[in-house]
Order: sequence, then structure tokens, then C-alpha cells
Amino acid sequence: MTEWANEEELASLEQSGWLEASAEHVPVLLRMIEAGQDDGYSPTDPSVLGQVTAPLLVLLGSDARAPWSWFADSAQYVAEHAGDASLREIPGAGHCGVWVQPERHVQEMHRRWEARGTWPLRT
Repeated sequence: MTEWANEEELASLEQSGWLEASAEHVPVLLRMIEAGQDDGYSPTDPSVLGQVTAPLLVLLGSDARAPWSWFADSAQYVAEHAGDASLREIPGAGHCGVWVQPERHVQEMHRRWEARGTWPLRT
């Protein structure tokens, strides 16, 4: 997680017990990655992403400390290929910002819906 989350996020996830609880899923995730996908389906295929018809907001934390560019590149790729998508960067957030500062993420969602002039859910 040190390559994804910033210091504030790591401390919050550690304090909440999330890191310890999620650790049990690591072996399953590794087996899935090692097995790969050989069924021909890819969720990143542009034709598959183009089938997404719901409005999509891709949020990316500016402080995700991954040493490789593919993380930000993949967020941009999804935003470019999904039907009604936009990309917003959350300044100061890492990959786990939604758990630590959910209000900042909600603010971005509100901005997206206000810009569209429609809200997907009404209460």
C-alpha cells in the first residue's frame, strides 16, 4: 500500500484495522493475477468501455505515490473510452483518499452532477 496511499491514508487505514483485515485477501488476489484471463474478455477493451452508458466520474488522487505512470494513464484511458466519462484529480489524496477524506470525493461528485444539470439519484 505504500506505493498507493499517502502517509495520512496509511495511518488512517492502519488505525481502522482495514490493512490487517484486507491482508487475508492478498493470496487470492495473487492467484488471480498469476492465473490471468484467458477467456478473451477485457474490461479495458475500448469496445467494452464504450458500452458504459451511465455517467462515469473517474477520481484520481494527486498523491498516489506509485513509481509507474500506468496508474494515472489507466484513469485517463478509462475516462477517454467510456461513454459519458470525466476525470477529476483530488489534490493531496492518494489512492485511498475516499476512506480518509470522503467529503472531498463527494464534493467532486457534486461538481460533476451540477455541471451536467442532472442528478442520477433523487431522495
